[in-house]
Amino acid sequence: DAVLLGDQMRRAWEDLILAESAAAPVALVLEDLHWGDLSTVRFVDAALRTAKERPLLVVATARPEIRETFPSLWRDRATDELNLSELSAPASRKLVREILGPGAAPELVERMITRAGGHALHLEELLRAAALGEEDRAPTSVVAMVEARIDGLDVAARMFWMEGPRVA
Repeated sequence: DAVLLGDQMRRAWEDLILAESAAAPVALVLEDLHWGDLSTVRFVDAALRTAKERPLLVVATARPEIRETFPSLWRDRATDELNLSELSAPASRKLVREILGPGAAPELVERMITRAGGHALHLEELLRAAALGEEDRAPTSVVAMVEARIDGLDVAARMFWMEGPRVA
């Protein structure tokens, strides 16, 4: 019975969280939750409910589309949300100089900052490529991220994005 099995798995998960949090604080880290599944979200919600008086910390990172994927994510739990802004040009410049060193060509530094557009992961991947001497190559992780966003668009928006507006 799939329902019974699911209930037993959830109870076992709750028992594990209760036992671990009785012994020491527990931290669950869920990265890229916008790609997560409903079962995981429900299991974490059950742990938050069951262990609400215990030292349990859940840190979940996600892109803004998390609100579409899980519109009522942990709405009955005490949560704090931190929205990260884009990296400023001075912060980006400092990061580039820290990674590539003070001898990095100023035009390379500015080109990387412009290409990243304030996106920390993109800048990190550009820096990784530059450190390997491949600064003109689009990092595969960034390409995959863009492709995933395009795949999430409806067909009309995807066609517009790929082909541009049609002029009559």
